[in-house]
Amino acid sequence: MSSASSSSHPPPSPGNPSAASSYPSTGIRDLAWNPFADVEDDDAEAENHALPAPVEEGPVEETLICVPGAIVHLIDPNYSIELGAGDFSLVRLRQGDNTLTVLAVVGDGLVRWPLVRDETVVKLDHSHYFFSLHVPPNFLGDDDGNDLLNYGLTFTSKTQESLLRELDCLLQAYSSFSVQEIAVKGEDQAATASASASAMIQVLNGSVELEVTPAEGMGENKEMLKERSTAYWTTLAPDVENYSSTAAKLVAKGSGKLIKGILWCGDVTANRIKQGEDTLKGKVTPCSKPAEISKNTKKRMKRLALVALI
Repeated sequence: MSSASSSSHPPPSPGNPSAASSYPSTGIRDLAWNPFADVEDDDAEAENHALPAPVEEGPVEETLICVPGAIVHLIDPNYSIELGAGDFSLVRLRQGDNTLTVLAVVGDGLVRWPLVRDETVVKLDHSHYFFSLHVPPNFLGDDDGNDLLNYGLTFTSKTQESLLRELDCLLQAYSSFSVQEIAVKGEDQAATASASASAMIQVLNGSVELEVTPAEGMGENKEMLKERSTAYWTTLAPDVENYSSTAAKLVAKGSGKLIKGILWCGDVTANRIKQGEDTLKGKVTPCSKPAEISKNTKKRMKRLALVALI
């Protein structure tokens, strides 16, 4: 048996170089494979291979801008509801180099909503902005076909021109921002109808906000500004909702880039001025009957409360 094995595999001959090359010599050290051999050969190289475990950085909250003297309303065609007043801030939540979200925050933070690149933000004049937020239909378990929340923001803009320009740049970076204008039709007829109608036109022009500083607007003139803001956003509510709905449909169809090309439909007629006048008079008259909140408005307020928890 051993002779057969020997004849099959003859040992290499020292005088035969080709035979020796066919059977390379193998030392016992070569048989002991060490997966860390390269590292052990060089201590400096070993340090390069010993990488520290990654440290998970927690979310960081940073304020991008803070604009004092703001009043925010939930826009509604029946009666726009004041939600809060104070400083308006854009707050960014980031983790490392990644931005998680940007929040619009008013006052003590109880009123807040996220900014989204595909959601509409419109500047109507030097003091008024509105923000649209699409809420999922089943957010409250009921789908009534009305899945938009619109926030109206009023600023006391005196001494804050540069700060508001900075705000515009940030809104352009984090939302679908545009600037539109309101066209007041029937202004002459409404102005001659009553003194309160003339006051309503001043409300739509934003002339008072332009002359009030944040300290004055949050102090002695606070109630007056709240009343005017309520009348302003109630008067413009139908136009705001039409604009927001059109923009949302374009986004759903994948035409988000066309949002800024939508023409603002804010042609405020004498009838609408009369509606705003009634809102203004109903708010400031001591013996007036308080405005009733519609069922639809109550649903919006419920959605609003849940959005604030985000």
